[in-house]
Amino acid sequence: MQLHIETVNQKIMFLNNSSLFFMLITRGLLFLVLCAFKCNAQSTANAWVKDMYDHKHALIMRHSKAPGIGDPAGFKIEECTTQRNLNEEGRIQSIETGEWLKKQGLERAAVYSSPWCRTLDTAKLLNMGAVSVAPELASTFENKLPFANKKEDLQRFIVNYLHSDQKLPLILVTHEVNIFSLLGVQTGSGEMVVLELTNDDQIIAAHKLIK
Repeated sequence: MQLHIETVNQKIMFLNNSSLFFMLITRGLLFLVLCAFKCNAQSTANAWVKDMYDHKHALIMRHSKAPGIGDPAGFKIEECTTQRNLNEEGRIQSIETGEWLKKQGLERAAVYSSPWCRTLDTAKLLNMGAVSVAPELASTFENKLPFANKKEDLQRFIVNYLHSDQKLPLILVTHEVNIFSLLGVQTGSGEMVVLELTNDDQIIAAHKLIK
């Protein structure tokens, strides 16, 4: 009887040890899989940053949150008080976007903005570098400006920059209507799209950036 009890106890101990061993192995494998997935996701997520230096890619962004549509009656391009502007949420969104870009590895850039105050404020709050006004990025919605800004003008601007010897990556801050006209991609407030210049100088959307 004593021998039988000892044998049973030994079997129980063996089973317990086997279960513990199996559990440790399973957890170890799961940890390795998760690590590999995370590393691969991180590598993929940051691949676009390297692309920004190859003179074939640029970042185009819709201005941050500015409630409303279009601009009020009496709009004047030189007076911010006559325009639809960023609210506090939009200003915070711009700052956080700049911080996020830096965390991804994009430290500085050549930043160009539409002359609208909400785009200029967005571009400056990114804190990615000096901001220059580019008429080619001006909103085509309701044709508020006296000159006719066309998609072809923006295409030419991007192509010329990417073909130049400029070393800084290119960031463009503009309006939803311009981005859709250029790339056929709809964007929400503050959303960004990486665009790509093809070998025959066509501009296509590479992918949206997800923060």
